[in-house]
Amino acid sequence: MPPKVTGQAITVPVAGYSDGDASHRPDGSQYNMITPGIYLEKLARQWMVDRGEAEPGKRYVLDRLPKGYALFARLRQGAKHEDKYLYGHPSHRIFDSPAKFYPHFKWVMEHDGSDAVCYCTVCANAKTKGTAGTSAKGRGRPKAVARGPVDLEGTPDVVTSLVNKLEHRGKVDEPIQEPQSMDWRAERTSLPARIRRECTQYSFTPRLGELVLWTREISGEIIFDKDKSEFKMVDVNTGQDYGHPQWMAGVVGQVAEETVRPEDLLMETDKDFNVNMSGFRVECLPDPNSEQKGYSLQYKYLPLNHIRPFNFWKQYLQGIKERDWHPSIRHALTVMSSLSVIEKFRFKGTWPNATVFCKGLYLGAEAIFVGDAIRIMPPPKEKRITDVLWVQSIRLRLLNLNHQADEDKYLEEEDRFAIVLYLVGKAYTTSRKRAYQDMAVSPSEVTSTFPPGMRGYDQWYHLHNPKNNYLVSKDRVLGRCFQADAMTMWFGHTSIDFGLEGVRAARRYSSEKDKRILGSRNRWYWGETRVDVLDLETLNGLPVGQYDETRNPALWRKLIPAIDGLAGKTETVEAAKASAVVAPVSPFKTIKSSKAVDEEVVQIEDSEQSSDGSAGVQRRQEDEEAADQLIDELAEGVGFGPRVEEGAEDLSEGEKKALEVQRERVDESEEEQEERKEEEDEDEEENEIEEDQEDAEMEDDAKNEVHSIRAGAKRLKLGHPSN
Repeated sequence: MPPKVTGQAITVPVAGYSDGDASHRPDGSQYNMITPGIYLEKLARQWMVDRGEAEPGKRYVLDRLPKGYALFARLRQGAKHEDKYLYGHPSHRIFDSPAKFYPHFKWVMEHDGSDAVCYCTVCANAKTKGTAGTSAKGRGRPKAVARGPVDLEGTPDVVTSLVNKLEHRGKVDEPIQEPQSMDWRAERTSLPARIRRECTQYSFTPRLGELVLWTREISGEIIFDKDKSEFKMVDVNTGQDYGHPQWMAGVVGQVAEETVRPEDLLMETDKDFNVNMSGFRVECLPDPNSEQKGYSLQYKYLPLNHIRPFNFWKQYLQGIKERDWHPSIRHALTVMSSLSVIEKFRFKGTWPNATVFCKGLYLGAEAIFVGDAIRIMPPPKEKRITDVLWVQSIRLRLLNLNHQADEDKYLEEEDRFAIVLYLVGKAYTTSRKRAYQDMAVSPSEVTSTFPPGMRGYDQWYHLHNPKNNYLVSKDRVLGRCFQADAMTMWFGHTSIDFGLEGVRAARRYSSEKDKRILGSRNRWYWGETRVDVLDLETLNGLPVGQYDETRNPALWRKLIPAIDGLAGKTETVEAAKASAVVAPVSPFKTIKSSKAVDEEVVQIEDSEQSSDGSAGVQRRQEDEEAADQLIDELAEGVGFGPRVEEGAEDLSEGEKKALEVQRERVDESEEEQEERKEEEDEDEEENEIEEDQEDAEMEDDAKNEVHSIRAGAKRLKLGHPSN
């Protein structure tokens, strides 16, 4: 149900399902049930943020707690302060703060009684029912238990959770968000901007992560020798033939900061910046079948005229004996039957089938996004490329999910579990014979509305009824359609009919040579990321993927509450101290670390305490300041900006408004703020030992999380589908 505006607060309705146990209540008359106002407001705020519905300056409040849960308070002996605990968890354990209850609250709201397992700290540590905060079997750290669908790094597997929800509810239509993944968070700022930029550039512009042909040096220009059907380096003024370029295959690690134009395709033009800014960084591709990755150390910043699309490898290597090929050519051919999707953003399904909508994919050598024009591969016996698809949707179709754990040999073909990738859009053709009812597209429509890659050709025709959509499977995707100017400059002919035999041969080679495909019935290798597909050890000089020893997703997840402003001061300090370099590094972008802040934290930790205890108070204040600074820098590194503290006067009004969505304290009077501050100071001083012990146990859980989750079978592996 949507939120309702009541007075100054917006009421957020709570779902009907709850796992709350109304029999779980405190013993003794010293406890009093109180109004859960702080829980209702903080839970509502964070839930609206996670749902992407929070608005700056708005105040949210839940209409109630989930059924079975209630907040109780107990007055401390000899003190005016009350300890507040939330009762109702089925394990009969308690929550002592909204921040600790929120992961369980969100699980209750989203899973609605499905068989998915909650991974909040209370569920993870609950061995058996006992009294508040203790186990019936006494003290001791409980063993780790299943926490729901997670990947091999312990990060929640959102798609599998949605599949479980679909099985329980029958219908699901939800956005895909991964707030517990720091990798996902790190891309919230960079990835949308990258997609917008690459989709509006000339389609011949090399994209991040693509495979290309490249050569270090060029004498003259690379032109097509019609007599020998070969590409040579020739001095266009004197006719001097310099022979074949020394082609290599490489991956694009950085793209040009300056706009590239068609004239850059054949010659190096004047630019405002040096080539390390105006050109492309290309690294030699190592062997995906080998642990030796030294070829990645061979790289160079290049102008565009040194680069060609790898899909045209057969044309550009014509006349060069295979024994003279650079080894990286075969490395690239080995991964041509591989793919990975980019930005899964929506899940929609009716049991037992579902669709995952994506914004892009890497297929073979190229990156393709929604909005691109792609050339369609003709049937096997045909040799001409005439058709193009204007991509308007990229979909992973999950079929027969009710049989995903069954042996295929017992099922008919149409009943087997499968994952199918296809592209949907409007299809056009350059062949009048293949046109739908001879319907031509006007040149003005092509210029004003069509993707850049379709511009400059003589005539386009509708391939089908324009009221309908056209579907193309991944096997029939040849690659992007490039502007007519580019095809003319490269091949001397305005046509989209180039590269077909090369791509077909490359995919055959890949299916026979890629060790990740051999021995399986799949003709494709499905990777989780582009780094995984190319099996890169380093990119842009940094270790990536499985080779990055600094990756610590368990620690990153522990920092998320601090980044989101849900952690208390003690938790924030401990999270900051536990982290040395914690920001995830994008495969294509370096995020600054915070070495100076790390050193400051160490210095504070090693300082000596004076006999009167004043140094201890000062150290705690400095710890908090250093921790806040580190968390702010980490938050900025993962695209969330610094946290907003109450009464921060150094931010402009515009900055405050932009940052309120990520973290906003509930409205309080000055008296309430002062009272809360005093209570927090008392809590920190009296509960320091207990909190330190709990945080240590949580850190141990995080370290062992990857091992503990492997005991449970993962129900859906998008990295290795059956299709």
